[in-house]
Amino acid sequence: MKLEAGTNLGPYRIVGEVGRGGMASVYKAHQASLARYVAVKVLPEFFATEPGFKERFQQEAVAVAQLRHPHILAIYDYGETDGVTYIVTEFVDGGTLSEQMGKPLPLEYVTEVLSPIAGALDYAHRRGILHRDIKPSNVLMQLDGTPVLSDFGLAKMMTSTTQRITQSGMIVGTPEYMSPEQCAAEDLTPASDQYSLAVMAYEALAGRVPFTAATPVAVLMAQMQNALPPPRTINPDVSDEIAAVLLKGLAKDPADRYKTCHQFVRALAQAGDAPPPTAVMEPRTPLTPPPGPMPTAPTAPAITPPPVVPSQPAPAPAYYTPPAQPQPPPPSAQPYYQPQPAPPPPVYQPPRPSYQQPAPPQPWQPARPQRTGSTGLVVTTAVSLAAAVFVALIFFIAAIGTPDDPSTQTAEVWIGVGGMFYSALLLFTLIGVVRKATWGIVLSWVSAAALCLSCVGLLAGVPLAIFAARTRF
Repeated sequence: MKLEAGTNLGPYRIVGEVGRGGMASVYKAHQASLARYVAVKVLPEFFATEPGFKERFQQEAVAVAQLRHPHILAIYDYGETDGVTYIVTEFVDGGTLSEQMGKPLPLEYVTEVLSPIAGALDYAHRRGILHRDIKPSNVLMQLDGTPVLSDFGLAKMMTSTTQRITQSGMIVGTPEYMSPEQCAAEDLTPASDQYSLAVMAYEALAGRVPFTAATPVAVLMAQMQNALPPPRTINPDVSDEIAAVLLKGLAKDPADRYKTCHQFVRALAQAGDAPPPTAVMEPRTPLTPPPGPMPTAPTAPAITPPPVVPSQPAPAPAYYTPPAQPQPPPPSAQPYYQPQPAPPPPVYQPPRPSYQQPAPPQPWQPARPQRTGSTGLVVTTAVSLAAAVFVALIFFIAAIGTPDDPSTQTAEVWIGVGGMFYSALLLFTLIGVVRKATWGIVLSWVSAAALCLSCVGLLAGVPLAIFAARTRF
């Protein structure tokens, strides 16, 4: 049954059809009471006549409506009008993940998209709810690239307890993404959803699903019996480490798979050196799109919204998005704010007397003069002594030498010049040291060098003087 634009379905007025599948048709509708646009999923008519369907549908719809997760499509309402069974959810207008499939995608983008989906699945599994129909078309994309998982529990709502094939021959679920135990109609566990998530990862990295056949029944048999085709045979860029993670996630035995969906995505990221997946309960953040042009979101045909009654609120704009549902804290979590009792007033404390004995008085001692020394003064004194010795040596040589000897006269001249040099050096050194000038310190070191030379000359001159004296006398 196809609903035309303008048809009223309970309090919702159909704007246009946005999608159609084997399990439901999706329409964009306007809810005048809350001035917002919603998505209405209309189920096939023959389910309404199935025994026990209404009770099962109500139980699953109520259970799924209790889920509060940023990456799970929120359910607003459900009902039945004139034999039409429908579910009302939030409206997401960014297309689906299936529009990006068909070619290998970068590992970083794959883990970035699958990580929020894995967190949503683990969140539902902890509350005893399975999805049963994980596939790319059930992953809706916000306009900013944030993935949202839809159709939670829809497969169980439509599954008959007496038959696997419905009256129209439609298989409940998608064979290409069903786990082997789901194909064999066995009891399902969270490992079944993790298998379907691994099939999505295989398709995104290799470029196609692992098992395909001409008929759905042949695909079911391949899921149960055939070995997994190595992804490297389809896409050689898939590394051995990533292939090993996919092989474990797609194991035939549920016990051989990963314990949670988040563990699978995390192992996939670590195998390819991709950034680790973020926390599963973070707010919705834009994702980095894969390379290449992004598919445009399907839009409904332009239809004039229904007239607004004056007593009713005005309709919301076309891109109105309902606010995110609040998330209840876990039972073990404590509120962030805890009122603290007021501190008691301070009690006056009188100062306590000190019982420490004072130190005994010390006897008076005269202050000792501070001895200050200077390297320049020490050097200057040594130079003075050397100069005195040098002058005495001059007179000694003059006394024993021969005045008429030219060598003696030349020696006396050089000795006199040296004495004058020593006297001038000594005078400037004393002035510089007394004035504490930098050049005084430099001259003191020059005086020290001259002292060393004079000492050498003295050691050489004394033996010569003694030898001359012996010769003369």
